[in-house]
Amino acid sequence: MPDMIQMPLFEEYAMDTINKATSVYKGRGLEYGDSWKINPFLILRSVLKEIHSCREFSQAECRAIAAAVQCDIKYARFEGGYKEDNIVDGINYMAFLARVMKELNSPGDMTIEEIQNILEAPQRGES
Repeated sequence: MPDMIQMPLFEEYAMDTINKATSVYKGRGLEYGDSWKINPFLILRSVLKEIHSCREFSQAECRAIAAAVQCDIKYARFEGGYKEDNIVDGINYMAFLARVMKELNSPGDMTIEEIQNILEAPQRGES
């Protein structure tokens, strides 16, 4: 009987963490609902309006900015020491950000309304 091929250690450990990450985002989806889809980013938009060189941002652009901030915050928390949650949540935020940026950078995937909103949005300082 041939020896069983053992899974490489990297693959075993990585898959264990990815499975935890999957469990976390599924649980949070049930707990929080689809907040990333419906969030109008009112506070983010109000702050950006106060920055004189900023233009108006679409919901998709605000989603990308917010996701990037979440990624930065998760990893900045390592300043306080190691916590597994920062890695597990970080994987989810990075994966989400990757897809958000893919869609943001693929205008063919955007709706006509989203493209029109971006093109018609007045730049900060214009009348």
